[in-house]
This record gives sequence, C-alpha cells and structure tokens, in this order.
Amino acid sequence: MTLVEYPKIIYYRHFSGGVVFPVYEDYIVAHRLQLGLIGLGKPQAFSDLLVAGVAISRGEDLATRDRDFEVIGEAAPGPRATSQSSNDVTPPSPTAQSR
Repeated sequence: MTLVEYPKIIYYRHFSGGVVFPVYEDYIVAHRLQLGLIGLGKPQAFSDLLVAGVAISRGEDLATRDRDFEVIGEAAPGPRATSQSSNDVTPPSPTAQSR
C-alpha cells in the first residue's frame, strides 16, 4: 500500500521491505470485513480494509498505530492488529544502550 501512497519509496536507499500487491482474495476478505463492520454500524475506509485483507489472507500479524484497525479487528476472523501509540513505547534502559 505504501507504494501507492508514496511511490518514491522504492527508490529510497534505506528501504529494505518488500512490495506486496493485493490479489483477488485480498479484495474478497476486505469486502467480507466491510460487510461485518456495516452490520456493527462501523464501516471503514477502503484502504484500511485492503491492508487488513492482505494481512489476513497471508496469515500475517498487523502492527500499527492506527486505531481504525482495532475497529476492523472486531470483524476480523484471524490476526488482530496491535495498536501502539508513541506513548506506549518503553525506551531501552541505559545499560542496554551502552552494550
């Protein structure tokens, strides 16, 4: 999804990730998620649903700071999103930094 939002990412010299292109099954999973969310009265944005669909289709965990994925998780049959705010991050101890 990052490739669509920020196409220049593939030219960034420190980019070490892979690019995942959604397939038909990912769209079907996203559609089913949206149906479940509509039933709950909580429809979500297409892009977030597709990201979730890709993760679910591949059996991947989804770590994000975007709280919308917690809502999507209410309709998800598989992996749950781990939402983490910047305030939740525990800094390393001083002894760990000196090693």
